[in-house]
Amino acid sequence: MQEDKILVVEDDKDMANKCQKLFTRSAYNARVCYSAAEALGILNEDSTIRIVLTDLKMPGIDGIELLRRIKARYPHVEVVVMTGYGTIQSAVEAIKLGASDYITKPFNKDELLNVVRKIIETQKLKAEVVQLRSSLQGRFGFDEIIGNSEKMATILKRAFSAAQSDSSILILGESGTGKELVARAIHKASKRAAGPFVPVNCGALPKDLIESELFGHKKGSYTGADSDTLGLFRSAQTGTIFLDEIAEMPNETQVALLRVLQERRIRPVGAAAEIDVDVRVVSATNRKIAEAITDGLLRNDLFYRISVVVIEIPPIRDRVEDIPLLVDAFIRKFNRIFDRQVECADGAALQILSQYSWPGNVRELENLIEGLFAMGIHSRIKASDVREIQRRESPALTIPKDSQPVNSLSAVERQAVVAALEATDGNKSKAALILGISRTRLYKKMELYGLK
Repeated sequence: MQEDKILVVEDDKDMANKCQKLFTRSAYNARVCYSAAEALGILNEDSTIRIVLTDLKMPGIDGIELLRRIKARYPHVEVVVMTGYGTIQSAVEAIKLGASDYITKPFNKDELLNVVRKIIETQKLKAEVVQLRSSLQGRFGFDEIIGNSEKMATILKRAFSAAQSDSSILILGESGTGKELVARAIHKASKRAAGPFVPVNCGALPKDLIESELFGHKKGSYTGADSDTLGLFRSAQTGTIFLDEIAEMPNETQVALLRVLQERRIRPVGAAAEIDVDVRVVSATNRKIAEAITDGLLRNDLFYRISVVVIEIPPIRDRVEDIPLLVDAFIRKFNRIFDRQVECADGAALQILSQYSWPGNVRELENLIEGLFAMGIHSRIKASDVREIQRRESPALTIPKDSQPVNSLSAVERQAVVAALEATDGNKSKAALILGISRTRLYKKMELYGLK
Protein backbone atom coordinates (compact mmCIF):
# COMPACT_ATOMS: atom_id res chain seq x y z
CA MET A 1 0.00 0.00 0.00
CA GLN A 2 1.23 3.45 -0.84
CA GLU A 3 1.73 6.13 1.78
CA ASP A 4 0.07 8.84 -0.30
CA LYS A 5 -3.72 8.68 -0.19
CA ILE A 6 -6.58 9.18 -2.62
CA LEU A 7 -9.73 10.82 -1.26
CA VAL A 8 -12.99 9.97 -3.06
CA VAL A 9 -15.72 12.61 -2.61
CA GLU A 10 -19.07 11.32 -3.84
CA ASP A 11 -22.58 11.73 -2.39
CA ASP A 12 -23.62 8.44 -4.03
CA LYS A 13 -22.36 6.03 -1.38
CA ASP A 14 -22.44 3.00 -3.66
CA MET A 15 -20.30 4.79 -6.25
CA ALA A 16 -17.90 6.05 -3.57
CA ASN A 17 -17.42 2.59 -2.10
CA LYS A 18 -16.91 1.02 -5.54
CA CYS A 19 -14.15 3.53 -6.25
CA GLN A 20 -12.51 2.81 -2.92
CA LYS A 21 -12.57 -0.95 -3.56
CA LEU A 22 -11.12 -0.43 -7.04
CA PHE A 23 -8.22 1.63 -5.66
CA THR A 24 -7.63 -0.78 -2.77
CA ARG A 25 -7.46 -3.77 -5.14
CA SER A 26 -4.89 -1.82 -7.17
CA ALA A 27 -2.70 -1.26 -4.07
CA TYR A 28 -3.65 2.41 -3.60
CA ASN A 29 -4.47 3.82 -0.18
CA ALA A 30 -7.94 5.35 -0.55
CA ARG A 31 -10.62 6.71 1.74
CA VAL A 32 -14.10 8.07 1.03
CA CYS A 33 -16.41 10.81 2.18
CA TYR A 34 -19.84 11.88 1.02
CA SER A 35 -19.74 15.68 0.96
CA ALA A 36 -17.37 18.52 0.10
CA ALA A 37 -17.55 19.89 3.64
CA GLU A 38 -16.42 16.54 5.02
CA ALA A 39 -13.62 16.42 2.42
CA LEU A 40 -12.27 19.82 3.50
CA GLY A 41 -12.19 18.62 7.08
CA ILE A 42 -10.25 15.49 6.11
CA LEU A 43 -7.75 17.52 4.06
CA ASN A 44 -7.20 19.80 7.04
CA GLU A 45 -6.33 16.83 9.25
CA ASP A 46 -4.65 14.36 6.87
CA SER A 47 -1.54 15.69 5.11
CA THR A 48 -1.00 12.43 3.22
CA ILE A 49 -3.90 13.09 0.83
CA ARG A 50 -2.35 13.74 -2.58
CA ILE A 51 -5.26 13.15 -5.00
CA VAL A 52 -8.94 14.07 -4.64
CA LEU A 53 -11.46 12.37 -6.91
CA THR A 54 -14.67 14.39 -6.65
CA ASP A 55 -18.10 14.39 -8.23
CA LEU A 56 -19.20 17.72 -9.67
CA LYS A 57 -22.89 17.48 -8.77
CA MET A 58 -23.24 17.40 -4.98
CA PRO A 59 -25.65 19.07 -2.58
CA GLY A 60 -24.30 22.00 -0.57
CA ILE A 61 -20.76 22.75 -1.73
CA ASP A 62 -20.47 21.40 -5.27
CA GLY A 63 -17.38 19.96 -6.95
CA ILE A 64 -16.38 23.25 -8.61
CA GLU A 65 -16.37 25.15 -5.31
CA LEU A 66 -14.53 22.27 -3.62
CA LEU A 67 -11.89 22.46 -6.36
CA ARG A 68 -11.48 26.21 -5.81
CA ARG A 69 -10.97 25.76 -2.08
CA ILE A 70 -8.54 22.86 -2.49
CA LYS A 71 -6.39 24.81 -4.95
CA ALA A 72 -6.39 27.85 -2.65
CA ARG A 73 -5.50 25.93 0.54
CA TYR A 74 -3.73 22.79 -0.66
CA PRO A 75 -2.01 23.55 -4.00
CA HIS A 76 0.01 20.30 -3.82
CA VAL A 77 -3.18 18.22 -3.99
CA GLU A 78 -4.24 17.12 -7.48
CA VAL A 79 -7.97 17.04 -8.27
CA VAL A 80 -9.79 14.78 -10.74
CA VAL A 81 -13.48 15.54 -11.36
CA MET A 82 -16.17 13.01 -12.20
CA THR A 83 -19.01 14.18 -14.39
CA GLY A 84 -21.89 12.95 -16.53
CA TYR A 85 -22.18 13.68 -20.23
CA GLY A 86 -24.67 16.45 -19.49
CA THR A 87 -22.14 18.46 -17.46
CA ILE A 88 -19.08 18.27 -19.70
CA GLN A 89 -18.93 22.08 -19.86
CA SER A 90 -18.56 22.14 -16.08
CA ALA A 91 -15.68 19.68 -16.39
CA VAL A 92 -13.98 22.01 -18.85
CA GLU A 93 -14.46 24.86 -16.37
CA ALA A 94 -12.87 22.64 -13.71
CA ILE A 95 -9.80 22.15 -15.91
CA LYS A 96 -9.52 25.94 -16.23
CA LEU A 97 -9.57 26.20 -12.42
CA GLY A 98 -6.71 23.74 -12.03
CA ALA A 99 -8.19 20.23 -12.09
CA SER A 100 -5.65 17.70 -13.35
CA ASP A 101 -8.18 15.76 -15.40
CA TYR A 102 -11.81 14.77 -15.64
CA ILE A 103 -13.55 11.46 -16.23
CA THR A 104 -17.10 10.94 -17.47
CA LYS A 105 -19.66 8.60 -15.94
CA PRO A 106 -20.11 5.75 -16.45
CA PHE A 107 -16.37 5.30 -16.64
CA ASN A 108 -14.19 2.33 -17.42
CA LYS A 109 -12.22 1.21 -14.36
CA ASP A 110 -9.00 0.95 -16.37
CA GLU A 111 -9.47 4.52 -17.59
CA LEU A 112 -9.86 5.78 -14.01
CA LEU A 113 -6.79 3.85 -12.86
CA ASN A 114 -4.76 5.20 -15.79
CA VAL A 115 -5.71 8.78 -14.89
CA VAL A 116 -4.66 8.25 -11.27
CA ARG A 117 -1.50 6.34 -12.23
CA LYS A 118 -0.38 9.14 -14.53
CA ILE A 119 -0.90 11.76 -11.81
CA ILE A 120 1.05 9.70 -9.27
CA GLU A 121 3.92 9.17 -11.72
CA THR A 122 4.01 12.91 -12.45
CA GLN A 123 4.02 13.72 -8.72
CA LYS A 124 6.91 11.32 -8.15
CA LEU A 125 8.87 12.79 -11.04
CA LYS A 126 8.32 16.33 -9.77
CA ALA A 127 9.41 15.29 -6.28
CA GLU A 128 12.58 13.74 -7.71
CA VAL A 129 13.28 16.90 -9.69
CA VAL A 130 12.76 19.11 -6.63
CA GLN A 131 15.25 16.95 -4.75
CA LEU A 132 17.62 16.99 -7.69
CA ARG A 133 17.37 20.77 -8.04
CA SER A 134 18.06 21.14 -4.33
CA SER A 135 21.20 19.01 -4.57
CA LEU A 136 22.40 20.85 -7.67
CA GLN A 137 21.50 24.38 -6.55
CA GLY A 138 24.51 26.67 -6.67
CA ARG A 139 26.86 23.95 -7.95
CA PHE A 140 25.58 23.24 -11.45
CA GLY A 141 23.57 25.07 -14.10
CA PHE A 142 20.37 23.04 -13.84
CA ASP A 143 18.78 25.60 -11.52
CA GLU A 144 18.80 27.96 -14.54
CA ILE A 145 16.53 25.63 -16.53
CA ILE A 146 13.08 26.90 -15.62
CA GLY A 147 10.00 24.69 -15.58
CA ASN A 148 8.11 22.32 -13.32
CA SER A 149 6.03 20.71 -16.05
CA GLU A 150 6.23 16.96 -16.49
CA LYS A 151 8.07 17.40 -19.80
CA MET A 152 10.73 19.70 -18.38
CA ALA A 153 11.13 17.49 -15.31
CA THR A 154 11.85 14.55 -17.59
CA ILE A 155 14.40 16.59 -19.55
CA LEU A 156 16.17 17.74 -16.40
CA LYS A 157 16.48 14.19 -15.12
CA ARG A 158 17.69 12.89 -18.49
CA ALA A 159 20.20 15.72 -18.91
CA PHE A 160 21.71 15.18 -15.47
CA SER A 161 22.06 11.44 -16.15
CA ALA A 162 23.70 12.17 -19.52
CA ALA A 163 26.15 14.56 -17.86
CA GLN A 164 27.63 11.71 -15.83
CA SER A 165 28.98 9.96 -18.93
CA ASP A 166 31.25 11.14 -21.74
CA SER A 167 28.91 10.07 -24.55
CA SER A 168 28.02 12.39 -27.40
CA ILE A 169 24.69 14.17 -26.94
CA LEU A 170 22.27 15.55 -29.52
CA ILE A 171 19.83 18.23 -28.32
CA LEU A 172 16.73 18.78 -30.46
CA GLY A 173 14.30 21.67 -30.27
CA GLU A 174 12.87 24.66 -32.08
CA SER A 175 14.74 27.95 -32.14
CA GLY A 176 14.57 29.72 -28.82
CA THR A 177 13.80 26.69 -26.65
CA GLY A 178 17.08 26.89 -24.73
CA LYS A 179 19.28 24.22 -26.32
CA GLU A 180 22.52 25.98 -25.42
CA LEU A 181 21.31 26.50 -21.84
CA VAL A 182 20.80 22.74 -21.50
CA ALA A 183 24.21 22.07 -23.08
CA ARG A 184 25.92 24.42 -20.61
CA ALA A 185 24.11 22.77 -17.70
CA ILE A 186 25.27 19.34 -18.86
CA HIS A 187 28.84 20.63 -19.06
CA LYS A 188 28.69 22.15 -15.57
CA ALA A 189 27.33 18.90 -14.13
CA SER A 190 29.96 16.73 -15.83
CA LYS A 191 33.47 15.74 -14.81
CA ARG A 192 34.65 18.23 -17.46
CA ALA A 193 33.21 21.22 -15.61
CA ALA A 194 36.68 22.62 -14.88
CA GLY A 195 37.46 22.63 -18.60
CA PRO A 196 36.22 25.15 -21.18
CA PHE A 197 32.76 25.21 -22.76
CA VAL A 198 33.13 26.31 -26.39
CA PRO A 199 29.89 27.11 -28.28
CA VAL A 200 30.03 27.00 -32.09
CA ASN A 201 27.26 28.17 -34.45
CA CYS A 202 27.92 25.90 -37.41
CA GLY A 203 25.65 27.95 -39.66
CA ALA A 204 27.63 31.15 -39.00
CA LEU A 205 31.08 29.78 -39.88
CA PRO A 206 32.38 30.76 -43.34
CA LYS A 207 32.10 27.67 -45.54
CA ASP A 208 35.57 28.05 -47.04
CA LEU A 209 37.21 28.38 -43.62
CA ILE A 210 35.07 26.09 -41.46
CA GLU A 211 37.65 23.27 -41.14
CA SER A 212 40.33 25.80 -40.26
CA GLU A 213 38.01 27.30 -37.62
CA LEU A 214 37.20 23.90 -36.14
CA PHE A 215 40.53 22.09 -36.38
CA GLY A 216 43.07 24.95 -36.68
CA HIS A 217 45.69 25.49 -39.35
CA LYS A 218 49.43 25.77 -39.88
CA LYS A 219 51.11 29.00 -40.87
CA GLY A 220 51.18 29.40 -44.65
CA SER A 221 48.58 26.64 -45.27
CA TYR A 222 46.50 29.14 -47.30
CA THR A 223 46.56 32.81 -48.26
CA GLY A 224 46.18 34.87 -45.11
CA ALA A 225 47.29 32.11 -42.73
CA ASP A 226 49.98 34.24 -41.07
CA SER A 227 50.40 32.07 -37.96
CA ASP A 228 49.45 28.72 -36.45
CA THR A 229 46.00 28.55 -34.85
CA LEU A 230 44.59 26.04 -32.38
CA GLY A 231 41.05 25.86 -33.74
CA LEU A 232 37.86 25.47 -31.70
CA PHE A 233 38.32 21.77 -30.94
CA ARG A 234 41.70 22.25 -29.29
CA SER A 235 40.35 25.37 -27.54
CA ALA A 236 37.83 23.03 -25.88
CA GLN A 237 40.52 20.57 -24.75
CA THR A 238 39.43 18.66 -21.58
CA GLY A 239 36.05 20.41 -21.82
CA THR A 240 32.97 20.46 -24.04
CA ILE A 241 32.43 21.73 -27.56
CA PHE A 242 28.83 22.63 -28.42
CA LEU A 243 28.09 22.33 -32.14
CA ASP A 244 24.86 24.29 -32.56
CA GLU A 245 22.83 23.92 -35.78
CA ILE A 246 25.00 21.00 -36.86
CA ALA A 247 22.77 20.27 -39.85
CA GLU A 248 24.05 23.54 -41.38
CA MET A 249 27.60 22.15 -41.48
CA PRO A 250 28.86 21.40 -45.04
CA ASN A 251 28.83 17.72 -45.99
CA GLU A 252 32.60 17.48 -46.45
CA THR A 253 33.15 18.94 -42.98
CA GLN A 254 30.71 16.39 -41.56
CA VAL A 255 32.98 13.67 -42.99
CA ALA A 256 35.98 15.20 -41.20
CA LEU A 257 33.95 15.54 -37.97
CA LEU A 258 32.92 11.89 -38.19
CA ARG A 259 36.58 10.89 -38.26
CA VAL A 260 37.31 13.10 -35.24
CA LEU A 261 34.53 11.41 -33.29
CA GLN A 262 35.79 7.96 -34.28
CA GLU A 263 39.51 8.51 -33.75
CA ARG A 264 39.56 11.35 -31.21
CA ARG A 265 42.27 12.98 -33.32
CA ILE A 266 42.28 16.06 -35.56
CA ARG A 267 44.50 17.20 -38.41
CA PRO A 268 44.92 21.01 -38.62
CA VAL A 269 44.73 22.40 -42.15
CA GLY A 270 48.19 22.21 -43.71
CA ALA A 271 49.56 19.89 -40.99
CA ALA A 272 51.28 16.57 -41.72
CA ALA A 273 50.46 14.88 -38.41
CA GLU A 274 47.28 14.32 -36.43
CA ILE A 275 46.84 15.62 -32.88
CA ASP A 276 44.98 13.90 -30.03
CA VAL A 277 41.98 15.76 -28.61
CA ASP A 278 40.10 15.13 -25.38
CA VAL A 279 36.75 16.82 -25.96
CA ARG A 280 33.13 15.97 -25.22
CA VAL A 281 30.85 16.77 -28.18
CA VAL A 282 27.33 18.09 -27.65
CA SER A 283 25.41 18.92 -30.83
CA ALA A 284 22.06 20.60 -31.49
CA THR A 285 19.68 21.34 -34.33
CA ASN A 286 16.27 22.92 -34.74
CA ARG A 287 15.52 20.74 -37.76
CA LYS A 288 13.50 17.54 -37.77
CA ILE A 289 16.11 14.80 -37.92
CA ALA A 290 14.31 12.54 -40.41
CA GLU A 291 13.88 15.45 -42.84
CA ALA A 292 17.47 16.65 -42.38
CA ILE A 293 18.80 13.19 -43.26
CA THR A 294 16.38 12.70 -46.16
CA ASP A 295 17.24 16.14 -47.55
CA GLY A 296 20.97 15.39 -47.34
CA LEU A 297 21.65 18.10 -44.75
CA LEU A 298 22.85 15.63 -42.11
CA ARG A 299 24.82 12.49 -42.85
CA ASN A 300 23.19 9.36 -41.51
CA ASP A 301 26.50 7.96 -40.21
CA LEU A 302 27.29 11.23 -38.42
CA PHE A 303 23.83 11.29 -36.85
CA TYR A 304 24.48 7.93 -35.18
CA ARG A 305 27.82 9.18 -33.84
CA ILE A 306 26.45 12.41 -32.32
CA SER A 307 23.21 10.95 -30.93
CA VAL A 308 24.31 8.40 -28.35
CA VAL A 309 21.99 10.36 -26.05
CA VAL A 310 19.11 12.43 -27.51
CA ILE A 311 17.39 15.17 -25.52
CA GLU A 312 14.39 16.88 -27.11
CA ILE A 313 13.26 20.19 -25.62
CA PRO A 314 9.54 20.92 -26.12
CA PRO A 315 8.31 24.30 -27.39
CA ILE A 316 6.49 26.61 -24.99
CA ARG A 317 3.11 25.79 -26.53
CA ASP A 318 3.56 22.21 -25.29
CA ARG A 319 4.32 23.26 -21.70
CA VAL A 320 2.14 26.31 -21.08
CA GLU A 321 2.07 25.51 -17.36
CA ASP A 322 5.70 26.72 -17.24
CA ILE A 323 4.88 30.19 -18.62
CA PRO A 324 4.12 31.78 -15.20
CA LEU A 325 7.47 30.48 -13.88
CA LEU A 326 9.33 31.82 -16.90
CA VAL A 327 7.60 35.19 -16.60
CA ASP A 328 8.54 35.42 -12.90
CA ALA A 329 12.15 34.53 -13.71
CA PHE A 330 12.38 37.19 -16.42
CA ILE A 331 10.78 39.78 -14.14
CA ARG A 332 13.46 39.08 -11.53
CA LYS A 333 16.16 39.31 -14.18
CA PHE A 334 15.02 42.64 -15.60
CA ASN A 335 14.31 44.08 -12.15
CA ARG A 336 18.05 43.72 -11.54
CA ILE A 337 19.04 45.09 -14.94
CA PHE A 338 16.61 48.04 -14.95
CA ASP A 339 16.71 48.62 -11.17
CA ARG A 340 12.93 48.21 -10.84
CA GLN A 341 10.55 46.62 -8.34
CA VAL A 342 7.99 45.03 -10.66
CA GLU A 343 6.02 42.54 -8.54
CA CYS A 344 4.48 40.10 -11.01
CA ALA A 345 2.19 39.63 -14.00
CA ASP A 346 -1.49 39.59 -13.05
CA GLY A 347 -3.85 36.75 -13.93
CA ALA A 348 -5.31 38.39 -17.05
CA ALA A 349 -1.83 39.06 -18.47
CA LEU A 350 -0.72 35.48 -17.79
CA GLN A 351 -3.88 34.19 -19.43
CA ILE A 352 -3.08 36.10 -22.61
CA LEU A 353 0.56 34.99 -22.57
CA SER A 354 -0.48 31.37 -22.02
CA GLN A 355 -2.74 31.37 -25.08
CA TYR A 356 -0.19 32.60 -27.60
CA SER A 357 1.68 30.00 -29.67
CA TRP A 358 5.19 31.56 -29.12
CA PRO A 359 6.91 30.63 -32.39
CA GLY A 360 10.10 32.17 -30.94
CA ASN A 361 9.68 30.17 -27.72
CA VAL A 362 11.52 31.19 -24.52
CA ARG A 363 13.64 33.75 -26.36
CA GLU A 364 10.53 35.50 -27.70
CA LEU A 365 8.91 35.55 -24.25
CA GLU A 366 12.06 36.99 -22.70
CA ASN A 367 12.20 39.69 -25.38
CA LEU A 368 8.57 40.61 -24.71
CA ILE A 369 9.17 40.98 -20.96
CA GLU A 370 12.28 43.06 -21.64
CA GLY A 371 10.21 45.23 -23.96
CA LEU A 372 7.70 45.86 -21.17
CA PHE A 373 10.53 47.02 -18.90
CA ALA A 374 11.94 49.21 -21.66
CA MET A 375 8.50 50.84 -21.99
CA GLY A 376 8.78 51.91 -18.36
CA ILE A 377 6.59 49.48 -16.43
CA HIS A 378 7.14 49.85 -12.66
CA SER A 379 4.48 47.98 -10.67
CA ARG A 380 2.94 44.87 -12.17
CA ILE A 381 2.35 43.60 -15.69
CA LYS A 382 -1.28 43.88 -16.78
CA ALA A 383 -3.19 42.63 -19.80
CA SER A 384 -3.24 46.16 -21.23
CA ASP A 385 0.58 46.29 -21.00
CA VAL A 386 0.91 43.05 -22.96
CA ARG A 387 -1.45 44.35 -25.66
CA GLU A 388 0.50 47.60 -25.89
CA ILE A 389 3.88 45.91 -26.35
CA GLN A 390 2.24 43.61 -28.90
CA ARG A 391 0.86 46.55 -30.83
CA ARG A 392 4.23 48.30 -30.91
CA GLU A 393 6.74 45.50 -31.32
CA SER A 394 5.15 42.11 -31.93
CA PRO A 395 2.34 42.21 -34.50
CA ALA A 396 2.35 38.42 -34.71
CA LEU A 397 0.99 38.22 -31.17
CA THR A 398 -2.77 38.50 -31.67
CA ILE A 399 -4.41 39.80 -28.49
CA PRO A 400 -8.16 40.37 -28.01
CA LYS A 401 -9.37 43.88 -27.25
CA ASP A 402 -11.12 42.91 -24.01
CA SER A 403 -9.72 40.94 -21.10
CA GLN A 404 -11.32 37.67 -22.17
CA PRO A 405 -9.15 34.79 -23.39
CA VAL A 406 -8.45 34.35 -27.10
CA ASN A 407 -10.61 31.21 -27.11
CA SER A 408 -12.40 29.19 -24.48
CA LEU A 409 -10.53 26.13 -23.29
CA SER A 410 -13.10 23.90 -25.00
CA ALA A 411 -12.51 25.71 -28.33
CA VAL A 412 -8.76 25.27 -27.98
CA GLU A 413 -9.22 21.60 -27.09
CA ARG A 414 -11.52 21.03 -30.08
CA GLN A 415 -8.98 22.71 -32.34
CA ALA A 416 -6.23 20.43 -31.00
CA VAL A 417 -8.35 17.31 -31.63
CA VAL A 418 -9.18 18.43 -35.17
CA ALA A 419 -5.51 19.21 -35.91
CA ALA A 420 -4.39 15.78 -34.64
CA LEU A 421 -6.99 13.97 -36.75
CA GLU A 422 -6.08 15.99 -39.83
CA ALA A 423 -2.36 15.37 -39.30
CA THR A 424 -2.96 11.61 -39.16
CA ASP A 425 -5.56 11.43 -41.95
CA GLY A 426 -8.17 10.35 -39.45
CA ASN A 427 -6.09 7.57 -37.83
CA LYS A 428 -7.51 7.67 -34.32
CA SER A 429 -4.75 5.61 -32.71
CA LYS A 430 -2.07 7.96 -34.04
CA ALA A 431 -4.16 11.04 -33.21
CA ALA A 432 -4.62 9.83 -29.62
CA LEU A 433 -0.85 9.26 -29.38
CA ILE A 434 -0.16 12.83 -30.56
CA LEU A 435 -2.65 14.24 -28.04
CA GLY A 436 -1.32 12.06 -25.21
CA ILE A 437 -4.71 10.50 -24.44
CA SER A 438 -6.30 7.08 -24.84
CA ARG A 439 -8.41 6.09 -27.85
CA THR A 440 -11.41 5.88 -25.54
CA ARG A 441 -10.94 9.46 -24.41
CA LEU A 442 -10.42 10.60 -28.00
CA TYR A 443 -13.74 9.03 -29.00
CA LYS A 444 -15.45 10.82 -26.13
CA LYS A 445 -13.95 14.16 -27.13
CA MET A 446 -14.96 13.59 -30.77
CA GLU A 447 -18.51 12.89 -29.60
CA LEU A 448 -18.44 15.92 -27.31
CA TYR A 449 -17.35 18.28 -30.10
CA GLY A 450 -19.48 16.70 -32.82
CA LEU A 451 -16.52 15.41 -34.87
CA LYS A 452 -17.02 12.60 -37.38
